[in-house]
Amino acid sequence: FVLLQELGLSMEQVSAWGTRARGEVGGFAPELTEEICGIAEGAGRASWELFALNSRSELLAFALGRRSPPAECTAVYCAASACLAQNWDWDARIDRLPVLLQIPRRGNTPQILTMTEPGMVAKIGFNDCGVGVCLNILAGPPVSTEPHGLPVHCLLRLALSAPSLRAAEALLKAAPRHCSSHILLADAVGQFRLLEFAGRDLERAAADPLASNVSDESPIEGAEWQVMPPTVVAHTNHYLHPRFAHFTSRLAHTEERYERVMRIAEDHDAAVDEEATEGGRRRRGAGADDELRLVKRILGDREGAPKSILYDDAAGISPEAPVATVCSIVMELRALRMHITRGSAMEQNYVQVPLLHMSSL
Repeated sequence: FVLLQELGLSMEQVSAWGTRARGEVGGFAPELTEEICGIAEGAGRASWELFALNSRSELLAFALGRRSPPAECTAVYCAASACLAQNWDWDARIDRLPVLLQIPRRGNTPQILTMTEPGMVAKIGFNDCGVGVCLNILAGPPVSTEPHGLPVHCLLRLALSAPSLRAAEALLKAAPRHCSSHILLADAVGQFRLLEFAGRDLERAAADPLASNVSDESPIEGAEWQVMPPTVVAHTNHYLHPRFAHFTSRLAHTEERYERVMRIAEDHDAAVDEEATEGGRRRRGAGADDELRLVKRILGDREGAPKSILYDDAAGISPEAPVATVCSIVMELRALRMHITRGSAMEQNYVQVPLLHMSSL
C-alpha cells in the first residue's frame, strides 16, 4: 500500500475501503469472498488488506481524483489464430513481482492460468475453454468515496470462470461495478469483445463480425456468410466508444501506441497481399505461427521511444514510482499455451507455459 500512501491515502481510508469491498464482493460472488479470505488467512493478513489489494485500481482512481493515471498497457488480439496478447505496464519497482497461477477446476468452473500479483485473484489469462482476458486502465468518471460492486480484478476472475465468451460477457454485464477500465475478452474460435467500463456503464467498443449470432461455434470455412475479421484488434488507454467520447483525459502516449499497433498490422497485411492471393480472395496471414510472430513484434516495438509500445523508465504517478513494461504476455487460446517474458521485459525473452491438466477440487 506504499503507492496509495504516496498519493495521500491514509491506512484508515484503505482499511475502510477494503472492509466495504468485502461486502460488495460477497453480495454477488460469495465464492470469491471465501477465496480472498482464505488467501488472507494463509498469508497471516487481515481480510480487509486482501480486499483492498484486489481493489487497487479503484483505490488508485479515488486517490488520483481528476488526475490521469500514468502510462499503461497495450492489448491486442489476432482473431484468425486466436492469439491474445498484452504488455503489462506498471510500477517499474515491481518488475519481479508477477506470478503465474494455475487454478484447478471446481465443479463446472474451468481451469485457469493467469498472470497476476500475489494476493490478486486474476489479471491477464485464459481458461481451458479457450476464453481469455486482457486489461487496460482508463481515465473515466470520478470515483465515489466508497466502493460499489466488484473491483475490476474480480471481474476478470469472473470472466475466466465462464465456460464461453458469451457467458463471460453476460457475467460482466450482470455484475455490479464502478470502474474505469477496458477488458478485451476473446476466445479460441475467433470471437472477441472490447468492453469499456465507465463507472457503472458498459459498452462494446468493438466486437467480432458475428457478435450478433447466437452460436458459439466457429464459422464454416468457405461459407457465404463468413466475414473476415481484421488481422489485429487492439486497445490502449483511451475510450473508443462514442458514448464515452467526453472522457478526454488521456494516459501518456495512449494514442501513439494505438496508432503504432494499427500501422504494424497494416504493414503486415500489405506484405501478405504481395505474397499470395487464393481464389481471388485476400489471404490474411500465413497461419498461427505468422500471427504469433506478429503479436510479439507488436509487443516488442520501441519505435518512437519513449512514447513506444515497449518502454522503460517513463514518468509515473510520483518521482519514486517510474513506469515500465513489467512483462509481455502472449496467449495461444487454441493451444492453451502462454508465452511470457522472463526477467526484464525489455529483453523480450519469452518462455512457454502450458495450461497443465489438474485434478478438480
